[in-house]
Amino acid sequence: MQHISKVPPPNQKHITNASAKSSPTTSNAQLPPKWTNAIFKKMEIIYQNKWTSQFASKQAVELSKNEWGEALYELTGEQINRGLAKCRAEFKWPPSIAEFLQAAKVEDNPEHQGAAYRAFKPLSKPESTPEVKKAAMKEIKGIFSKKISLT
Repeated sequence: MQHISKVPPPNQKHITNASAKSSPTTSNAQLPPKWTNAIFKKMEIIYQNKWTSQFASKQAVELSKNEWGEALYELTGEQINRGLAKCRAEFKWPPSIAEFLQAAKVEDNPEHQGAAYRAFKPLSKPESTPEVKKAAMKEIKGIFSKKISLT
């Protein structure tokens, strides 16, 4: 079996713009190449050889850039920056496109991370009257006045 870098690309002369547009899985919308190049440069800086060793050739880099450009097209600049920040802070290895999308879309607001992270509402302070205070002090004194048997 040949390595992927040795396999020539398929002949795509038979694919026309009309047939590409009619295909539901084909998307021509992409990030501007400047953005995609900047994302790849950031990933190279963050992950160094872990990122660059994924690509066997310049063609593989270009194919990946196209795929990432299509996948990230719906994200805002803020979301892309959030994804890159999460990569720096949380991922030891370069993320897949799906992992990057998830990191970019999840906000840092704890309320969006599930019930365990939701802020609680503080309990209301109990009403304190002189009678309540006297009763509480009497109860406390009763507890401390009891003789404790150690045997």
